[in-house]
Amino acid sequence: MVSPVAYSTMANGHFIYQYSLRRLFGLTEEMVDALGPPDVAPSHDTAVGAAQYSLARVEEWIDTNIDRVSRVWATYEVPEDCVEKHHETMQWVDSVPIESLSASWEVWLDARASWSQLTFDRKISFIRHNLTNYYVLVKQLDERSACCNAYVALRKRVDNTIREWLLQP
Repeated sequence: MVSPVAYSTMANGHFIYQYSLRRLFGLTEEMVDALGPPDVAPSHDTAVGAAQYSLARVEEWIDTNIDRVSRVWATYEVPEDCVEKHHETMQWVDSVPIESLSASWEVWLDARASWSQLTFDRKISFIRHNLTNYYVLVKQLDERSACCNAYVALRKRVDNTIREWLLQP
């Protein structure tokens, strides 16, 4: 079953619904609580889990708490009835094109203002979220009802591609 589209795009970024945090990112309820309040609160007539979190903020929290999150990821096992679908999803992760995007003027201004103060990993994060098709890929991954293993593999692949771009002579 394909999950409902768990994303919305707003003027200031990309958001993921709370109900996708556990399956796609492997976050426990305690981790979601530690993440803090949602960036966009649901209206009173929406479904449980409809609160929205900034994808960039979720990933920053994961990066900051990587030891804790990695322990959960290490215990994940693909359910028996999902092995074939998981295999197909991992093949998709290994082959989907990673594309660079044109930057808007606002993105260039943000990059110019802080680039020299960013660590290499923060530069990769900035590029991942602002200058690649990463958001579309994560959305497609969620639509495939993928698990955290596929998310981790996709993010590593995108980050490695960005490293290659940055280290080219």
